[in-house]
Amino acid sequence: MTKLQTEQLIARLAEGAVPVRHLSPPLYRATLWLAGFVAVVAAAVWLRGDIAESATRFSDLAVQLEFAGALLTGVTALIAAFFVSLPDRSRSWLLLPLLPLVFWLLGSTYGCYLHLIEFGPTGWAIGESGACLRFILGISLPASIALYFALRRSSPLEPIAPLAAGGLGVAGLAAAALQFFHPFAITFLDLGVHILAVGIVIGALTLFGRRGLAPRG
Repeated sequence: MTKLQTEQLIARLAEGAVPVRHLSPPLYRATLWLAGFVAVVAAAVWLRGDIAESATRFSDLAVQLEFAGALLTGVTALIAAFFVSLPDRSRSWLLLPLLPLVFWLLGSTYGCYLHLIEFGPTGWAIGESGACLRFILGISLPASIALYFALRRSSPLEPIAPLAAGGLGVAGLAAAALQFFHPFAITFLDLGVHILAVGIVIGALTLFGRRGLAPRG
């Protein structure tokens, strides 16, 4: 190809070029997504939640620990998902939600232990596990779809990591929202169902989202 032909090719390509819209910083995008989620949950609590009962429940230390752990896990995991969706960001962001996740599990276990001490063998019984499972999955499904489209704009080279972190974040936030509609203590079997729900959300988002987020050649 001659120099003239090369210049003509460049000119033709430049004529059809469309300006690339730069992505906003990942922390900004995560904040916007979280703000939307909080707004929807706040509206649901206002319309359907028992605010007086929730205020009574949140006077319990075990509930405070469980809620704080779930909320921090959700927020940090979502932030990590937006960061690792970019190819130039360190995978060490995936470590961000680990400490809150441990705190969440310990807080939940502490609440189950107190319930077991107070009620004896009935503390091992299944409480409202089915309702909790439906709530977490019901909240997580539309939130996961919204997160998928938010992460899709990044076109991550390795989609599994941001999707898994995002799934953990969505499940954590759903579990935190559950506290406003969950006027009873959980048992150890209930906790197992909560963990199962988190695993389902992570697995589903990773499984069904990775093809759409995979780089398109």
